[in-house]
Amino acid sequence: MIEKAKDHPNESLNEWSKVHKLDMDYIKREDKKSSSFLEQLNRLNVSDSNLEIYVRVLKSQHNYYNQNYNIVKSFLLEAKSLLDESKNEFLKTSYSIRLDQILGYVHLKVNNDPELCRECANNLIDNSNIISYVAYGYYLKGLSFFYTDKEMAELNLTKSKEMYLNIGKTNFISDVNDKTMLLDYYWNNNLNSLTKSNEKSKALQLYIEGVKHGCKKTLYFSLSEFVKSGDAFFSNLPMRKLVSQGEDKDVLTSIQNINIA
Repeated sequence: MIEKAKDHPNESLNEWSKVHKLDMDYIKREDKKSSSFLEQLNRLNVSDSNLEIYVRVLKSQHNYYNQNYNIVKSFLLEAKSLLDESKNEFLKTSYSIRLDQILGYVHLKVNNDPELCRECANNLIDNSNIISYVAYGYYLKGLSFFYTDKEMAELNLTKSKEMYLNIGKTNFISDVNDKTMLLDYYWNNNLNSLTKSNEKSKALQLYIEGVKHGCKKTLYFSLSEFVKSGDAFFSNLPMRKLVSQGEDKDVLTSIQNINIA
């Protein structure tokens, strides 16, 4: 159908088919960071306002995979503004789900706001009929409880893992496992829980070393690395440890929030 619509005399249908095909091809890609996708999007000229929202969503998604989170926020705001003006309720629901997937992660990782992240997660769980989106909703919801409720974090991460297992998303399963092991380490100080983890980031390794040796300097380096990588949420790991060791919370918060706009 998409191929037939590509050369259809109806301009709107023609435009829709091109954008939808780009989306479908992108979903199938292993390399989500390829710049060619964004170049193709930028070359598109669309006249339909609803399609313009679609393009903004796709640009948000591409920059999300490339960890350009400030650019993501810009496209998300544009998409949401256009979405508020749309009278097409079906498209509103469909695009909102895509936006919540991205926005939930940005709220958590960049803005360090687990409550807003949880709102997006609940929207994904309650409103999507696509298993991968629901699974991601449970993943985000689990992380949103990371520092406050171990049982709720475990419960939601387990639900996420079970759903990803059902659809064979092995890369997501690995990530959920890593976060579950990190959760156990945070709450139980169980270093053995991280021995099988695939998470090898410099920031996390510095955090583990800092905790293991009680070294504040190493924990400060860990905090700096988390902030440089744009991960405000997991910068809470060294920050909370430093506060517990008597370091000034206001100073640490100012370091932590340097990337939050």
